[in-house]
Amino acid sequence: MAGQRIFKKACTLRQEGRYLEALDAYTRAIEAGFGNAEAYHKRADTYATLGLYREAIRDYDRAITLGIPDGEVFIDLAYSLCCVADYEEAIRACDQAIALHPKHHKAYVVRGSAYGLVNKPGLAIEDFNKAIELNGDSAEVYYNRGLARFLLGNYEDALEDYNKALTLDPGFAHVYYNRGVLCQKTNRPREAIENYGAALDLALHLPELYCNRGIAYARLGKYQLAARDFDAALDLNPQNKDVYYYRAMAHLVLGNVGQALEDMRTASGLGHVKADDFLQEHGLTHDEVMN
Repeated sequence: MAGQRIFKKACTLRQEGRYLEALDAYTRAIEAGFGNAEAYHKRADTYATLGLYREAIRDYDRAITLGIPDGEVFIDLAYSLCCVADYEEAIRACDQAIALHPKHHKAYVVRGSAYGLVNKPGLAIEDFNKAIELNGDSAEVYYNRGLARFLLGNYEDALEDYNKALTLDPGFAHVYYNRGVLCQKTNRPREAIENYGAALDLALHLPELYCNRGIAYARLGKYQLAARDFDAALDLNPQNKDVYYYRAMAHLVLGNVGQALEDMRTASGLGHVKADDFLQEHGLTHDEVMN
């Protein structure tokens, strides 16, 4: 049967990492009559790998309609739903997965993450606790539970989870970043800087990371280093009004008045209230600084 032969070729292409070719082959297999649940599930997985989550969601729904007897498809659907910010539907998909496979730890991980994203950290922690009970070797689960605990203000418990996650996976860059955020929140700027540096060493270049480290440097009176990090943050996101304001304050301390006023002007133009107040308090308007 031609459709089945094309389907097998598509699976081989996917295993080889040739995702666009695999996607085309899955489509040809379906068009040739091999349109069963597995074909739609595999094509959905390929769409998701390529970041085409809405297309993936349509194929996961089709696979479910055709009666695929596996909770895995609901977990995959939930992940794609999270990627398009449809968190409530993701939670419902995980509910279906758990009904089919109550001991599938990944379903609790995805649902816990979705609960966290709809600001229900208590429910998120319950799911992460269950995931850890089922599989206690996952750095991802400890990391996500740490995020939920942080949201609840349980900083020491969150730190414990971040530490456990790094024990399981020392190369988990986002854990270093969020451990830095926690240290900064609990007034430990030196430790925050160390963690941000570790995340950068692992090639995690986020504008908020540079911004946060800049603020930590400023807390320690290291304004030149702070200004340098604010530069890096703005290179990655030149529309961040807060960073212009922070950099302006650093330049003021460093005596770079012209640069400080230019940054205040930019921050004010982007709608930063404190920057606008600063200009008005010093007898300057937005237009005057521009000229």
